[in-house]
Amino acid sequence: MNIPSPLIDAAKSRRIVPFVGAGFSQVFSLPTWSELIGDVAKHIGFDPEIALLYGDFLQLAEFLYIKQNGLSAFRSELDKLFNSSMIDISKSGAHLLLPTLNASSIYTTNWDSLIERAFAHTGKDFNKITTFDDFVNASPDKTSIIKFHGDFSSDDKSLVFTESSYFERLDFESPLDIKLRSDMLGNTLLFLGYSFSDFNIRYMWFKLQKLLTAQRTTRRRDPFAYIVMAQRNPVFEEICKHSRDIGVIFLNGLDVQKSLIDFLKEISDHANS
Repeated sequence: MNIPSPLIDAAKSRRIVPFVGAGFSQVFSLPTWSELIGDVAKHIGFDPEIALLYGDFLQLAEFLYIKQNGLSAFRSELDKLFNSSMIDISKSGAHLLLPTLNASSIYTTNWDSLIERAFAHTGKDFNKITTFDDFVNASPDKTSIIKFHGDFSSDDKSLVFTESSYFERLDFESPLDIKLRSDMLGNTLLFLGYSFSDFNIRYMWFKLQKLLTAQRTTRRRDPFAYIVMAQRNPVFEEICKHSRDIGVIFLNGLDVQKSLIDFLKEISDHANS
């Protein structure tokens, strides 16, 4: 795979900050957004197809939050789906390579605990970050796994699940956001497992690029981030290159998982050279 030289340089100097999305965990067949909408609909007493006429996933999740005065019951059910003891982390070579990148921070919008399991499986210590207190207690010698949308072990307030919680996250004013803004300076973000169809992530890239532009005095020649994609999309690629300051790397569509593992293995080799 032809990896851009700026990304190789970032790997060698341990300045890569992975940002991991849901597609990274596809090998485990975790619930999709459409399946989650069905689950939410059932909890609020609607047929899933009828519920979609009333709102999208975030709106339905907010409705559920209001009606049940929180998410505790539904959160417990989702926890069992996303963090089943039947999931064998050794089956995901991509997850097992994350600890070998020697990244100071790894961000994820996933609710599952698979990255944490990968670190435990490979015997590498880590900090799990979901709240401000976690930052205070974190060891600087360990990789910090920053749960950007919370997880099911945290309380409802730190779980990004409803429409309001998504909007609040995109304000970029919480301790997690301030940490991300700091990590953007002098480092290169590497987005893994995201789709160009995800509007929330596209809006986040726009906000991050604007924040970075406001914080630096000279324009950086190299992209502030790269995204690894499974399918080519010339429209998306042009927007990333010219409007978002993001480089696009395409995997081999004939075997995406192997191509992703090969890519991460090469990045790991540079990070440990």
